Amino acid sequence: MLQEGGRSDTGGGKRHRFRSALVMAQVVGSLTLLVIAGLFVRSLRNAERMYLGFDPDHVLNMTMDPHEIGYDESRAKEFYRRLEARARAVPGVQSVSLAFGVPMGAANIANAGAVAVEGQPLRQGEQPPQIFFNSITPTYFETMRVPLLQGRQFTDFDNENAPQVAIVNQSMADRFWPHQNPIGKLFSMRTTGAAAKVLQVVGIAGNGKYLFIAEDPQPFFYVPLSQNYVSMRALQVRSSVPPETLLNPMQAEIHKLAPDLPVTDARTMKQTLGGYNGLQVFRAGAQISAALGLIGLILAVVGIYGIVSFSATQRTHEIGIRMALGGSARDVMRMILQQGLRMVVLGLGIGVLAALGITRVMTRLLVGVSPSDPLTYGLVAVILTAIALAACWIPARRATRVDPSIALRYE
Repeated sequence: MLQEGGRSDTGGGKRHRFRSALVMAQVVGSLTLLVIAGLFVRSLRNAERMYLGFDPDHVLNMTMDPHEIGYDESRAKEFYRRLEARARAVPGVQSVSLAFGVPMGAANIANAGAVAVEGQPLRQGEQPPQIFFNSITPTYFETMRVPLLQGRQFTDFDNENAPQVAIVNQSMADRFWPHQNPIGKLFSMRTTGAAAKVLQVVGIAGNGKYLFIAEDPQPFFYVPLSQNYVSMRALQVRSSVPPETLLNPMQAEIHKLAPDLPVTDARTMKQTLGGYNGLQVFRAGAQISAALGLIGLILAVVGIYGIVSFSATQRTHEIGIRMALGGSARDVMRMILQQGLRMVVLGLGIGVLAALGITRVMTRLLVGVSPSDPLTYGLVAVILTAIALAACWIPARRATRVDPSIALRYE
């Protein structure tokens, strides 16, 4: 009689299994997306607190290129010299520098040179490594607060008539001169369309983030702008006041010297860090995956509720018999809940495996958190289980209120 009470129409079992498979797939998708969202959120929080190798607070960046309005090299150099002097005189300014690019800025991606180290010949067929670098004025380290670990900073004497010099970061020193003092070492640098230059290391700077906030420590070096002329430069201003309040005064100083010169990327360093090379990738990843995960969660909850409710209705006769034979409401609830939770547990198990496989390819996008972070997985699993349990509890609770006398007349 129990078997007859739980039996549905022909083909009903297949349809039930198909519905259950769909719900499990929704649980799998929801868990995977919510885990990805959780990893992005944790990475965002870690990235906001991480040390970048420089201090982004109270820094304003403004990019310009006098070549666009017809300035030749000598006139552009004079423009920048006068601009630095005028910018320093603006109230609230602590220090001013010029550089080809700013950290996490688009210009840095195009600034790399083929490096060959003296005394370290390449093997046959081996290509020289491409190392990113930045061209800066002597006050760059002061403005950006990049720590100098050893040696000296650039000075005004490092001009076009002086020997070519460079400051390397710690990663570059460790790669090319391990267990040695790099100060005084020589290496050549060749950029596209230019002759090779032999540079002497005069200082070692701390590691930092240059192209992408989630990048691993990589070799990087600095050269003086006075020895490596570029017409496009970023003016960097460190202030004792909110940097956005200096935007109009700085633009006014620029246009006093060159009225027609366009200024681009005028933003604070904090705003630059919020771009796609900075924190935006984590915000976007968390928002998109969370939105899709919540949609999947809603579909999964609706599916679980529908299947458990439908199954409880189909088993009304069986429930009546069980209760007439002495079964308790707790026994009935446990029976209904087990059916729903079985789908959830299977979905969670498959979802964890799927999430582990997908998040392994996200390693370079994560900051300070493992793709298999147990806290994220555990929290998402607990939330999903709790919501699914609530979706199962409602029809299970309804099933315990079945009147055995009515249930035995069901069908």
